[in-house]
Amino acid sequence: MQVSDAGTPGISDPGARLCKVLFENGKVATPLPGACAYISLLSVSGVLSNEHLFIGFLPSKSSHRIKELERYQDNQCPVIFYESPHRIVDCIKDIVKVCGDERELVVGREMTKMFETIKRDNAVNILQFIESDANQQKGEFVIILLPKVEDKDVTNELSIKHKEIIQLLAKELPPKKAAQIAAQVLDLDKQTIYDYIVSTKK
Repeated sequence: MQVSDAGTPGISDPGARLCKVLFENGKVATPLPGACAYISLLSVSGVLSNEHLFIGFLPSKSSHRIKELERYQDNQCPVIFYESPHRIVDCIKDIVKVCGDERELVVGREMTKMFETIKRDNAVNILQFIESDANQQKGEFVIILLPKVEDKDVTNELSIKHKEIIQLLAKELPPKKAAQIAAQVLDLDKQTIYDYIVSTKK
């Protein structure tokens, strides 16, 4: 019996219901090699991990989605999930809110299809890329949330003069704004400066 003419419908898909009915009636669906969106993206993502966690679709409501993301934000292996076109922008915004601007993602759109797009970048750049192009808000999405980069001692990367300038800016401006201006003036990494400001406030 044919369940699907494309894709692998038993993974986070209503096709699993039909397969269950077949089992309940003494029959078995025969699997054939096919396109499974998340496996397809993972295979070309450049993610160096022998483990991953696939969680299907995140909740549709933002407050519930944020709670779910908070569960996985410190996961030590990549977390992979699906998202729909009408929620993709809000979903990435929630990732930025929970995991931060610099959290690295791999996002695949319309995997194995004609208009396939694959993008690997930090969360805020991914958000800007999708928001700036209406075509990138169409189709089905796979998102790989990469593990958080371990905290490092950012103090050693900044000279005494750099720290003096950064501290002066931090006294007058919010941390993100101070980091942005300092990065432009000093030609340094914005995240490094932001982490330093946060560490001094702690």
